[in-house]
This record gives sequence, C-alpha cells and structure tokens, in this order.
Amino acid sequence: MKPLNLATSLLLASLPLASAWHLQRYRNAGYQVLIVDRKGTNGQPCANLPADLNDQVSSMHWDAYSWAWGECTIRLFRNANCQIQIGVSTGDWHIPNFSPANNDQLSSYRVDC
Repeated sequence: MKPLNLATSLLLASLPLASAWHLQRYRNAGYQVLIVDRKGTNGQPCANLPADLNDQVSSMHWDAYSWAWGECTIRLFRNANCQIQIGVSTGDWHIPNFSPANNDQLSSYRVDC
C-alpha cells in the first residue's frame, strides 16, 4: 500500500473515534449498584430511562473523550422526554452523590457530539 493511501486509510478509520463518551449510572451513592452502562461515538437523541429505573439514579460517571474533531456534551433532565434540565457537562463529570434536590430525580438524558 502506498504511504498516502495508508495515511488516508488510518485517518478514515479513526473518524468514528473523533468523539466518544461513556456514561455509567448507579442506583446508590458512591457508585454502588450499576444500573445503566452506555457508551458511544456519536450523539444520542433524548433517551428516557426505562420505567423500572426512572428516578433511581444517585451517582454517575461521565467520561467525554474528545480529540481534534469535537467533543461530546451530556445533558440530564428531571422529566421524561428531556424536560427540565438539571445538569450539563462537556468535560468528564463524576458525581459520587447527587445533591438532595436531584437525588433519584433523573428521568432522561441526551448526548450532543
């Protein structure tokens, strides 16, 4: 393979990794009892938590891996269908215990990349 073709192939292969994210939500404070573990390389439209997990999140890890092509932002919402935003972060965000006002209040989220 010619050097230019190899470089082009490597560049194209890395494009899906230009922005990546990993979201872990836990039922209890202190990252105890993992209930949702999602990751992706693209944005995600509004996602409601399943009914049995709605209003059950007490802690979370958000890792936003970004490179030269962009970065990802997470938005957390109190109500279903991404209504009433309660938090937003573009960088990494680790919450060992949601505040009393937001504990067990997460119903939906959206990832913008």
